[in-house]
Amino acid sequence: MNRSSSTKTLQAAVQPQPEPVQPHIIHPTAVYFVDQAQKILRLKESTIRREVRAGRLQIAKRAGRYYLLGAWIISWLQAGAIQRRRPLASSTNINEHNGEI
Repeated sequence: MNRSSSTKTLQAAVQPQPEPVQPHIIHPTAVYFVDQAQKILRLKESTIRREVRAGRLQIAKRAGRYYLLGAWIISWLQAGAIQRRRPLASSTNINEHNGEI
């Protein structure tokens, strides 16, 4: 084994592993700054602006600062829930319901 390959192996073994992301519990009565919500939800800077402009996310402005209530964030997340599609009925089931074979 030459020196460069053993050095690469050693470097790979020494690199620290990233810490696992801990989930954040959003309390309905908590007050968040926009940058806090972006960090917690791992959003791009423009996402909250876009969601507020589209009327999907509620925001408050007081004393020149923007605030989000935890309840508003929870409502926004719940409103974006994806509904499962119901499977289409097979043609045999449809014919059985019509009395046909």
